[in-house]
Amino acid sequence: AKVMMCTERSHGVLISVQGSKVTIAWNTSRPCPTHIENSLSFVFTLHRAVAVPGSKIQLHIGLSNSEVKHGTVGGRMQKFVTVLGRCVDVAGSLCSLGVKD
Repeated sequence: AKVMMCTERSHGVLISVQGSKVTIAWNTSRPCPTHIENSLSFVFTLHRAVAVPGSKIQLHIGLSNSEVKHGTVGGRMQKFVTVLGRCVDVAGSLCSLGVKD
């Protein structure tokens, strides 16, 4: 619920949720000339929303900016919105760098 609230406040589009990994995009399905500022706003808003003093919750975020291909995939009964591009891979890699075993 908090991720969705932060996504909406920053004018993002929730692309996918896979366990604890969430993909959000800006400037894809609708033009957003301030997509860089909006994505940073999302990060700070989410951090404030989930930060609990003394909590051991770790938040790992990877941001990247470049051209992507976006659209829907799936069959007649179920369709999903997705984004493909180098920045999606880079953001995922950046996020993984913060993970500690």
